[in-house]
Amino acid sequence: MCKPNPLAKPKEKETSMNGGISFSSAVLMTLLASSLSFFGGRIFSIHYLKDANNWVQNPAVSPVKILDKLKPKSYGATISSKMPMSPHKMPMNARHETLTPPKPIKGKRPPKTKYTSVVSKLVHVMSERYADIHLHDHIDDLRDEEEVHKGICNFNTEGDHECLIDKFTQEDYDAAFALEKEDGDDNDDDEEEEEEEHLPAGQHLIIDMENVNHEFLDSADRLAEAMVKVVNESQLTLLSYHCHKLIPMGVSCVGVLLESHISFHTWPDKGVIALDLFTCGSGLLVPVLPIIEKLFAIPMAGVTEKSSALSKPRMIWSHKLRGFGNFDDNPLHGDLGELVLESHSYEYKKEIAAVKSQFQTIDIFDIVDNRDDYYRFMKSKENLDSYEAKNYEEMFRPNRQIFLGGVLQSESESESSYHEALVQPAMFTHPNPRRVAIIGGGEGATLREVLKHDTVEKVKMIEIDEIMVQASRKYIPMFSNCTFIEGSAEWCGDDERTEMHYTDALKWFMDRFGEGATVDEDPFDVIIMDALDPEDDIPFAAMLYDDDNFATTLFNALTEQGIIVFQLGEAPDFTAPASQHTQSRRRDGFIKHLSNAEFDMMHVYDDGNCGFNGPWSFLIAMKDDNLDEDFNHNQLEVDLKIKKRLRRATDGKPMMDYFDGALMQSYQYPHKVWETVYCRSVPTPESCHKFESKKNVPISDLEVKLSGFGEDSGRGVYTKVDIEEGMTVGGDVLNLVHMRGLSFFYLLKYFKISDEHKNVYDYINGYGYEEIINGGYDWLVEPSIMTFVNHGCNGTFNFIGRDSYEGWKSNDPYATITEQNYTSHEFDPFRAEFHDIYQDRHPMKPNIDVAMRDIKAGEEILNNYVFFDTNVETWEASIAELQKLCSGERVGEITQAERSEVKKSSSD
Repeated sequence: MCKPNPLAKPKEKETSMNGGISFSSAVLMTLLASSLSFFGGRIFSIHYLKDANNWVQNPAVSPVKILDKLKPKSYGATISSKMPMSPHKMPMNARHETLTPPKPIKGKRPPKTKYTSVVSKLVHVMSERYADIHLHDHIDDLRDEEEVHKGICNFNTEGDHECLIDKFTQEDYDAAFALEKEDGDDNDDDEEEEEEEHLPAGQHLIIDMENVNHEFLDSADRLAEAMVKVVNESQLTLLSYHCHKLIPMGVSCVGVLLESHISFHTWPDKGVIALDLFTCGSGLLVPVLPIIEKLFAIPMAGVTEKSSALSKPRMIWSHKLRGFGNFDDNPLHGDLGELVLESHSYEYKKEIAAVKSQFQTIDIFDIVDNRDDYYRFMKSKENLDSYEAKNYEEMFRPNRQIFLGGVLQSESESESSYHEALVQPAMFTHPNPRRVAIIGGGEGATLREVLKHDTVEKVKMIEIDEIMVQASRKYIPMFSNCTFIEGSAEWCGDDERTEMHYTDALKWFMDRFGEGATVDEDPFDVIIMDALDPEDDIPFAAMLYDDDNFATTLFNALTEQGIIVFQLGEAPDFTAPASQHTQSRRRDGFIKHLSNAEFDMMHVYDDGNCGFNGPWSFLIAMKDDNLDEDFNHNQLEVDLKIKKRLRRATDGKPMMDYFDGALMQSYQYPHKVWETVYCRSVPTPESCHKFESKKNVPISDLEVKLSGFGEDSGRGVYTKVDIEEGMTVGGDVLNLVHMRGLSFFYLLKYFKISDEHKNVYDYINGYGYEEIINGGYDWLVEPSIMTFVNHGCNGTFNFIGRDSYEGWKSNDPYATITEQNYTSHEFDPFRAEFHDIYQDRHPMKPNIDVAMRDIKAGEEILNNYVFFDTNVETWEASIAELQKLCSGERVGEITQAERSEVKKSSSD
């Protein structure tokens, strides 16, 4: 026999027709009650909606009266599909709710919390469904204990529904944790994990989706289930969540996480959902994106795999670091965060790879900027006969960006420009580069650019991170594909000329070219440093750029005509202080190390098409300053070298995407900003000193007469006014007659062809002087009567060049050299500063002379010709010629030419 349920209520006695209500009467009363209920409900609803509408339009009308008509005696605090609640305790219109309860992660101690809830009184009258669920429900089920609820729910004085639950002791938590652990992984040890430090900082993931299924977006049950699954699969802890089904459509939900929160709102008629997830833990949120996409990106009805991509669910998202934590070492804080993760404007943004090696994190993303590009990108994938599909590689593929340690290294849209700018100026400056070394270059594109040169016999690439190389080969194969180079390989690393070394480049060079080298290695014609930026504040960057011995080692690793090139990071801004006072100080220091290593010539140049935030800068240094002329070859000379030097392209396309003679010419002069920042250095570089003269004596106050040094001395220049010491002359002459050294050479070679050629030669040779211009020894002539200024023999000159005036006043030995006191080549007037950006920008600066003493009207202006020849190879010979001129052993070039002309005229 079955025992009666002791908790069941006793059955009411059946009533007979004599002692109670008849069957027909009962039916009649039921129909009457139903009718009254129906019409009463209608009247009540109209009155209720009228009151509610009045309140919405007129806030002065209190909604308490509305709520008083509906207010039950008490409301329950929670709803659980596993713990049904009596109807009188359920929130209004929630009796059919089947929302998924949150579940704690197995083996993870549930948090000790106090649950509070306040719901506006208007919610009950304006919302179809109001429900909330919290983690305690699930723990209650696990513990299977009675009388667990200790919550108090009622209406407060404002008429809002309010709950307060604080129902677990520490023992309760321990018991629940033990039960979860028992039900979890048997391999878990008994040691408790250390509790993560909770900082006032976190990560915020913001997601917008379109083309999502309408019915899904209007179902609180399905949406809540998806939200709970996202939390569970992301290994987060959902404490409670709260959902509203809006009228006529839409759902809003918010979930409280142990780590922070998750929330969303839907527009079913638009197929749109806006979702955000914020956590203050250390776990990354970007990997959660595929989970969210899987659970929320439900296609519209009728959309299949074969449907257009434009009709499928699409997600736009952004990720931001929030709060006040220390993000300096967080790779999400640098370029990766600023350029990719934080942007919410990209139409397409997809993580291709996230790889972690022993040395760095490697993140690769595909980006499509705007909606037009996105449509074209989609069209290229769907219609293989479209223009977009046929030109996908060049124009319509996403921009693939590569980040190392959160720092942008390259992107597919501009990598050709960057790597050509890094490699080709050095390669074409060298007359015959056969052996090349690459430091770094893990992407493979630097190697690709070197292998284009037919002169190259061996390339040694020294890269410490082999995982970086393999990841690049897999995820950015276009960077290191050499199939288009005749005779090369699919992967540039397999080219027979390539030799890969996965080791520390610093140690590799030290072992071979450093002090006490133990490994034999032939020197290189070109070394390319494609490693870390000098600005990178990490130990390995300090080892590369702060070590004076390493700079010397690199010098030793080059042939006598060797060249080395570096990428220096972002070019300075016009408002930047001197490099020595900024994060670029390591760059400034490395330049001094190169100078100490006795490199003869160096130039800095920029390229604005490298795809970074600003123009990118590069540094080229040469052991032989004669190569500087090759660096400064004109456009046609560079184009000719390109045509002769490069291997043939198998696809028939140009071998270079950007580099040519015109671009190379743009590299030959540093940008004005470089000069500005350079001259802000402390102490101010000598060439940057702005000479403040008392006054300039214009050309109109001078006249030309025969020189006072005798009839064989030619013409001279005299002042018509008094000149005080420190005044300048010729300051109003701005231009110079310039002849390239090569042109002068051919003029000298062929001047006998005609008298016109000889006259030009006599003019240049007699009145001009040699000057180093862009690496070559060119000829300059003063375009005014200043060209007739004579040489003051035996130190009688009364004017000196503006650049030498300060040195002369301070008794600088170089500024006091004359043809008379010069005895040996102990001075080096041609090596001022090793890296003089001002001089690079002003190679043809006019010589403005300064009075060394007071000069009376009628006196001849005399200069010191010792400094007019800056050719180190001919300087001593020029001084010897001056000595002969001053002693009367010979006459000047102009005098010789004029005598020759007179003699010829007489003979005619």
